[in-house]
Amino acid sequence: MDEIAKGEIALPSGGRISFEDTRAAMVIDVDAGAACTGRSVARVARMVNLEAATAIALLLRRANIGGLVLVDFIDMAKHDDREAVLSALDAGFKADPAPIRRSKINHHGVLSITRKRTGLSVRDQMVAKSVSLPKLENSLHDLLRRAERTAIMDQRPGTLHLAAAPALAEKLRAGEWLALLAQRTARSVDLKDRADLSPDDGQCWIG
Repeated sequence: MDEIAKGEIALPSGGRISFEDTRAAMVIDVDAGAACTGRSVARVARMVNLEAATAIALLLRRANIGGLVLVDFIDMAKHDDREAVLSALDAGFKADPAPIRRSKINHHGVLSITRKRTGLSVRDQMVAKSVSLPKLENSLHDLLRRAERTAIMDQRPGTLHLAAAPALAEKLRAGEWLALLAQRTARSVDLKDRADLSPDDGQCWIG
């Protein structure tokens, strides 16, 4: 849990992976760190990337990270080394109950992973717990009021879109709020999780 909260995991070789949420994706960076001491660059890259692949598969599963994940591995010149890292990832994914897809490692060392969202991630749950219940309730009702007002004032046809912090979005989905909003506005309602938003910064628009 401490590593998840910190956004960094140490690897056995002395390397590390760091990760952060962005608006578009979870970004994971693999760093050789202290692993490069007294070893060739190619050997370090293969060793650290293999450890990172195993750690990343475990991280996604244990932290319940969903959506798009971008991994920046240490550059590897050899095709066999890249394939070995992909095999290590695939082996780790086998234990994951959520559907996962991945790309190849491109010439920049970047690989993309998509993992089906299955509720709040561990990091989002930590954020949710840090927000007091009354404050979250206030944010929920404020967003619903603004959304209903937007749907009434904007005469254009279309879907009523909402974007909210994961903790707030989870609370909206947990009740009948979205169904009630659709009924009151006579519009279809679409809700998106936005990790870059705070619970107070929910957005709504017609589109």
